[in-house]
Amino acid sequence: MRKKIILKLFLLIAITTSMYSCIHDDISAKTNEKQNQEYTSKSLWKEDEKYIKNVKAIFDKYADKSYFTTNFGTVYWDYGLTMGTFDESFLEAPVIKDGKVNFILVAYREGDRVFFKRKEDRDSNQFFNILVFKDRKELKGKVVDNASQNSKGQLCYTVEVTWTWTNDDGSAGESFSYNNTICKSSGPYLPCLSVEVNNNCGGSTAGGPPGSGSGGSGGYPYTPDFKEFTDNCAKVKALRNNATFKSNVINLEGKTGLKGETGYVQRADGSYTYKDTAGQSETSNTLSLPRPDLPENKNIMAYLHTHVNDHTYTDTDGTEITRTGIKMFSPADIAYFMDMLRNAQEAGRPLSDVYAVMVTSSGNYQIRFTGNQYQLKNFTSDQIKNFTKDFPTFIEKYSGDLETGFLNFISEKMNVKATNLYKMDSNGTNYEIKLTPEKAKVTTGCPG
Repeated sequence: MRKKIILKLFLLIAITTSMYSCIHDDISAKTNEKQNQEYTSKSLWKEDEKYIKNVKAIFDKYADKSYFTTNFGTVYWDYGLTMGTFDESFLEAPVIKDGKVNFILVAYREGDRVFFKRKEDRDSNQFFNILVFKDRKELKGKVVDNASQNSKGQLCYTVEVTWTWTNDDGSAGESFSYNNTICKSSGPYLPCLSVEVNNNCGGSTAGGPPGSGSGGSGGYPYTPDFKEFTDNCAKVKALRNNATFKSNVINLEGKTGLKGETGYVQRADGSYTYKDTAGQSETSNTLSLPRPDLPENKNIMAYLHTHVNDHTYTDTDGTEITRTGIKMFSPADIAYFMDMLRNAQEAGRPLSDVYAVMVTSSGNYQIRFTGNQYQLKNFTSDQIKNFTKDFPTFIEKYSGDLETGFLNFISEKMNVKATNLYKMDSNGTNYEIKLTPEKAKVTTGCPG
């Protein structure tokens, strides 16, 4: 287990000493066929296939599968067991590494959150090794005890797999039976290394049940719409095809030569309001957006704005001054983006509907959020001032690669995760830009 706490919200890793331990947050990919294929049940019993498919979708969205595969193995979802119940609540699936079961991945739901843990149990490993690797024609299975309670009051489910050896002449040989008893723990839970500094794994107090507090590592969202994980590329494409949006962007492209920023805000009803350069000066060209904390502005779901071209002006002493700007989203832009996301969360609106656009003479970009409510941030005015002061120096380290510099700045300095950059080329092509776990930039062309 790595001792370094990694500030990324994916899965949690184990502390051990008991039946369960939390899975490390950094989970990702040398993906292979088993991980990427559609789920197909290979259980010998009827399973809650809806829950298995949904949990697999959550894992695929949030997990760093390359890290997980390299360090732990591959999750064999096809062999997942769900306690014989159909309430979308519990799952065990084997994790295979080097041709054998390494441990069991446990996924259980509490309310609208799903928690992933790690189970290391020799008997369970042996059971799944038989289930996965023996010839299925030689296997038989039955439910021994369906949803009974043990002495601790835990809900348990026992299944049995029988493997019959086939002799060389084709006749049935000796039979072996393996039982697997799966119990839903009712707590308390072990403390875990959190992906967020000073937070515990899934709870506000060490040992408390996951979801009992407001810690930043409180599981992953399991809501009616989570199965339709947002395709941000599709969102960007649809937006660019919207006639009003397109007209607004064209208008802003014609204003990058002004000395002050201009823009639009879009509200939840879809309406846009133009914002001009009123109140700006030669020495301050930043566009002032409506205060997001005021009740009348909590329905703002997006903003579009320019970052103007470099220009010169003459100060009071007659000295000619050149004003240069970074043609990329600023720390203040990100802070406002987070404000819009928090307002959407409080109002029950989809976070995937929130976006921001930056228009410059050197390219147009959009940002969108891919995470959940526990990854939203709130910044003070002093923090924003400090970020703004540090931003230019930080960006210089990336030798003109504003995209990489920007993504690394918001990740390292602002601790803003799950926020991707989308470049909108003038020819209509869109690109999704994000960071790998190693902080390298990955640019992927959006389909269509």
